[in-house]
Amino acid sequence: SREPVVIVLDSTGVKAHRAGSWLERRYGKRRRYVKIHVAVNAETGEIVDMEMSRDDVRDSEVAERMVDRAIKAVKIRGVIGDGAYDSIRLYRRLESMGIEPIIRPRRNARTDRGPPSRRSAARMIRDYGYDIWRRIVGYGRRWMAETAISIFKSIFGEEILSKKPRWI
Repeated sequence: SREPVVIVLDSTGVKAHRAGSWLERRYGKRRRYVKIHVAVNAETGEIVDMEMSRDDVRDSEVAERMVDRAIKAVKIRGVIGDGAYDSIRLYRRLESMGIEPIIRPRRNARTDRGPPSRRSAARMIRDYGYDIWRRIVGYGRRWMAETAISIFKSIFGEEILSKKPRWI
């Protein structure tokens, strides 16, 4: 599509099995998982970008890279993300690119500091409630990313089998 699109960001964890869970319990190794991040066109459900990361990488960090790659493929009008993407750095980055961030701010988000769109969202949620904010900004379109992740997991499963993935 040549029209500006809204993309939806989301991520999910996939178990990484290496030596077996009983060895991990026995020797105290931390159980690791891989995160799969997707950027989905909110209108068509098409996956615009996808990335895998370790479980200790913040979603908002990955979102910056994904938006940078996705903007080369499609013109982006807005980005929808859940609370995991609520970072002032991401808001500022999107606003500087002319992209509208539709990200749910944390419950304790300040309304006197930070990027204008984050302050506005936090103020609307505080004054009118989450349900009204969600309807006004179109936050309910997040289901497209949830559907894409569900399809991915139904095809590939909820775990990966690898002796040593390079990101773990």
